[in-house]
Amino acid sequence: TTALVRGMPASRYIAENVSSENGETSAESVKKTKKQIETTSEEEKTKEKETTKQKKKKAVVEASEFFSEPQIIGEEYSIKKLSDFDFLVNTFYTVSASTKVYKSDLNPKVLMKKDMRLKQDNSKPQILIYHTHSQEEYADSKKGDDTTTIVAVGTYLAKILSEEYGYNVIHCTEHFDIAGGHLDRSKAYTYAQATLQQILEDNPSIEVVLDIHRDGLPDGYDKLVTNIGGKDVAKIMLFNGISRSSASGDIGYLYNRYQTENLAFSFKLKLKAMECYPEFTRRNYIDAYQYNLHLRGKSMLVEVGAQNNTFEEAKNAMLPLSDILDKVLNSKN
Repeated sequence: TTALVRGMPASRYIAENVSSENGETSAESVKKTKKQIETTSEEEKTKEKETTKQKKKKAVVEASEFFSEPQIIGEEYSIKKLSDFDFLVNTFYTVSASTKVYKSDLNPKVLMKKDMRLKQDNSKPQILIYHTHSQEEYADSKKGDDTTTIVAVGTYLAKILSEEYGYNVIHCTEHFDIAGGHLDRSKAYTYAQATLQQILEDNPSIEVVLDIHRDGLPDGYDKLVTNIGGKDVAKIMLFNGISRSSASGDIGYLYNRYQTENLAFSFKLKLKAMECYPEFTRRNYIDAYQYNLHLRGKSMLVEVGAQNNTFEEAKNAMLPLSDILDKVLNSKN
């Protein structure tokens, strides 16, 4: 019986330990044993690779708890079906009363042709996450504690996207809705724009800009929650500003050259969510204003739950959100 000695060169092992049955070293025995050693070595390498893969897979499962490989369990829609404007709007969108939307804005053929895949690798920043309304809280949030507000939800999203998916993420935690030590949202988008422009100027590689919010609902409104993998998850709403009012038409000073790209980004994410997590997203919302979505093509505002959701429900929502983001940003189509 022979045993490999770790750290000993195969040639030395063969010369010192391989003998034929009559006690003489033979070329055939050396060749045969060398082949066995090489085979064993390859098997060990294969096992190490499999172990590494298993560890990575385990790490992803542990990090996301209930998060597994997403499957198509919802609906997929044909271009023909989506080209029915009434069906499209009634199924996918909520348009505010102050907003005018044309068929040409939501042409599915145009939106689906827009390439939402990332071009920048993760050697440089790819995604920016921020919060125009940093003080938005949940039912069990602690007053003034950023670790229990929408900011912490953004922190968790950034963590998942960077650690589990490998994206290079910047999370801006600046408070744009605090002025003079008090809550003041009247100029929050103006204050945010100046900071965003500076960040993007310093990091031109950033392609995705996400403004993470918490929605506010009238008292008595049903809780925005669903269940995914046995966990309560806050529902999300993807939000677009179209810079056009129903009263006066296009709002010139809020011109957005990325309007179609913005709409395509949220539309593709909505489709992916309806395929993999049918109850996770509300209808995409379209409003009349700009909301700083003009800074990048893949810009979007995301409403995570509402004031009657718990912080944990909102945090749980970042798992399926990160998944649909990854599927769109790395789509093969």
